[in-house]
Amino acid sequence: MMQIPILSLAPMEGITTYIFRNALQKYYGGVDEYFSPFISAHKNKNLSNKELRDILPENNATLTLIPQILCGNAEDFLNTASQIAMLGYQHINLNFGCPSGTVTSKGKGSGILQDPHAMEQILDKIFSSTNLSISIKTRLGFDFYEEWEDLLAVYKKFPLKELIIHARVREDYYKGTAKYIYVKETLDGAQDLFPITYNGDIFSAGDAFHFIEELPGIHGLMMGRGFITNPALAKEIRNHSSSADASTFCHSLETFKAFHHEIVENYMAFLKDDRNTLFKIKELWPYMATLFPDSQKLLKQIVKCGTVREYLGILNSLPPFQNQ
Repeated sequence: MMQIPILSLAPMEGITTYIFRNALQKYYGGVDEYFSPFISAHKNKNLSNKELRDILPENNATLTLIPQILCGNAEDFLNTASQIAMLGYQHINLNFGCPSGTVTSKGKGSGILQDPHAMEQILDKIFSSTNLSISIKTRLGFDFYEEWEDLLAVYKKFPLKELIIHARVREDYYKGTAKYIYVKETLDGAQDLFPITYNGDIFSAGDAFHFIEELPGIHGLMMGRGFITNPALAKEIRNHSSSADASTFCHSLETFKAFHHEIVENYMAFLKDDRNTLFKIKELWPYMATLFPDSQKLLKQIVKCGTVREYLGILNSLPPFQNQ
């Protein structure tokens, strides 16, 4: 039987909030670690109410949460990290992967990958100034995959808690096929230095087992869009011993409905109105609609609905999953 590595939920801004995380943990489980959507660091700024609410320990009591910070310099990181540490967190993730133009233009996220020297200076200041455990989520480069050699040389200089590699460069955004071969080569030269987690193109249990087989010694698999598309993904991975039997569908339609009812109920309790609740719910459906036959028709129905009551009517009348 193949050993399952650590399974983690990738952060997706506006989607993987504590409300979504708690519902996923309650109705599906199987996720070892949840990474929060990034918190933008500022030298002289306290956490916003929204940022604080998302990472409060009492809002994440049933799961293991790792807060993530987005920053462009060490001072900003250290200020924000100290506030997070006061909540009891000892492991913080540093975002060097976000490809958004508004982020990279400020030298943040994957924008920092354009300057390995500056990146090294930031990391040197961080690691010399805190005893917190720091992991990094990175891409393989900004423009070209050939940049990875220089970036990895910088990472090797620091005692990372974990290196999470999204196997694309920034210019790819989320298009094309993730180049996992670079992660395979990295494992050969760096897995004795720090744990390495693979991220990219894991949408099924079969995908997961493919990467487990191709990346021997991998510490973890991180999934974002795959978990949003199929909340039962971790359960499906854990229910199989190899890729040969990874086609079994672990979803229950009743569980899926209960999962969504809980998300709606908790957003309504907090946001207090249909419009904002529906805005949060509708962000999930471009992914989840693919679970059902005639997915485009279903997605249009959900996008057009204007009240929570109307949405719940659609939810309660969902057809069987197309895999069943």
